[in-house]
Amino acid sequence: MGYLVISHLTFTLDEEDNKIYSLNNFLEAGNHARKNHDTINSTNELFSHKFSWGYFYDDFVYKPYSELIQKDTWNWLPQTLHQAFTTFFFQNPSGRSDFANLDEFIDCYKSENLGSIGCQCKAIESDVFDVLSWHLWKNSFYRENPHLYIWKSNDHKFLPNKTFSDSILEREIRLHGKIDKIPENQNSIGLTFHNEVMKLKGPEIQAYTIQIATEIAEANFYKFEKQLSANEKEHTKSPRKIFSTVNQEGEKIYLSLDHAHGMFELHNFRGEHLGEFKFDGSFNSIADQTHSLKTI
Repeated sequence: MGYLVISHLTFTLDEEDNKIYSLNNFLEAGNHARKNHDTINSTNELFSHKFSWGYFYDDFVYKPYSELIQKDTWNWLPQTLHQAFTTFFFQNPSGRSDFANLDEFIDCYKSENLGSIGCQCKAIESDVFDVLSWHLWKNSFYRENPHLYIWKSNDHKFLPNKTFSDSILEREIRLHGKIDKIPENQNSIGLTFHNEVMKLKGPEIQAYTIQIATEIAEANFYKFEKQLSANEKEHTKSPRKIFSTVNQEGEKIYLSLDHAHGMFELHNFRGEHLGEFKFDGSFNSIADQTHSLKTI
């Protein structure tokens, strides 16, 4: 669970071309956060701040739509989008402030996962303004606090956020124009990525492996092990990049990169090799103890 506070100043709506897009993104992110059991709070500023177009609740959220669109400020707003805002804010904070100000919110939840949510955010790390930024906010917290993640029974054994990380692979498949190849690869995102994208990288495979593997690892709450990577590189005289998180049993596990083939090497808390896996977590080859980490 996380705690988000609505950033009132992001509702200035001063970007002429992106207002509908920004409002839709906010609602998608907010509903996604609630679905994932995050709490969305507001401060008194959201209720009391007077924007150039008026007050947030009285002059926008709870204003009858027929009256709202009489003003040039809102005549671009679709009725369905206005109704979605009314519904969203009726749930909570529902026209009230949960906290007097931001400092009070931070003090109340200072030991928890905190962030701000709003519209037209400027991509600050703690800001949530669409579903992707929600994932980045959440993943950043669990990378630093993997022991706080509550594993679910249907989670992948070492990729707890696999649904999201698979979307990274799908993005790459689309960018490389290979989306039509998915049926030919057993309708598997992971297999399609490795067969149709990764295998064709040639001399670029090492750099590409580092780029995508880092995204996948971080999306699944793994943190880069800088010192261990340096130690392993010194010992093996070959490039090493290693990440770690905590598994269902509360034990540390490691992912290291096979730069030559674009794969993950999985290791237990002792550094023992448990097998080689594709970036979607599917099995590629059995454990080989010569691939175990040597400096743990």
